[in-house]
Amino acid sequence: MRRLLPTLLLLSACADVEAEQPVLLGNQGPRIEVFAVAAEEPQLVDFGDVPAGSDAVATLVLRNAGGEPLAIGAVNMSSTDHLDVSDLQGLPARLDPGTEVDFDVRFAPPFDLRLEAAITVWSSDPERPEVSVDVVGDGLAPVLRMDPDDHDFGTQRVGCASEIEVTLENVGRAPLRLGVAHLEEDDLGVTYSLGNWPFEGTELLPGESVAGVVRWRPDDPVPDRAVLVVESDDPHGDRTIVFTGTSVEADPDAACE
Repeated sequence: MRRLLPTLLLLSACADVEAEQPVLLGNQGPRIEVFAVAAEEPQLVDFGDVPAGSDAVATLVLRNAGGEPLAIGAVNMSSTDHLDVSDLQGLPARLDPGTEVDFDVRFAPPFDLRLEAAITVWSSDPERPEVSVDVVGDGLAPVLRMDPDDHDFGTQRVGCASEIEVTLENVGRAPLRLGVAHLEEDDLGVTYSLGNWPFEGTELLPGESVAGVVRWRPDDPVPDRAVLVVESDDPHGDRTIVFTGTSVEADPDAACE
């Protein structure tokens, strides 16, 4: 029994040492966090409504919340249309524990549109090697729609008139201001009127419209063509309608319809 005593004491001492070893809590490896600054939802960048021609900027943060260095592999966007980020070349390839880096995301809509994209970060985080943040926003701008698109008056006798109603409507999400309108290639006997035209300076709120009449009265028995051009502050530019018609010699025994 005396020979066994040192051995038992040694085993007891080893057990005490093992019991005093600290227990590791949490993830001690690299752990990435990606979030938007001052956002209601950290994993969402919501630019809200942004008038076309202006821009909005948000800031994203990459943080190493783990206990070992974090390697940043790549930062990609699902769409680069009207969305830009600050120089990603300046991002470090490695983040030490507890450190972070940020970069700006810029939304600059040129016309009326809905933005739905995602920014994805690849890293050496073993649990989440790929982390994405959704990016949404609305570019607001006026959009002029004219109806009809194009129109053929068909066949008409010289000296007789045909007409069609033309509607100008703002189908965008910002007020539309109409500019001047004119006919191009109006040298083939086309005369027209457009309601109480000119509508120059008229403002149409989203969903509002005005209507007028385009009238064609040929004076020569030749094919006629004219283009109605309407200017506005629609970022897409001027809108046009092409009018065509075929005129024939007047019949002195027939009245115009």
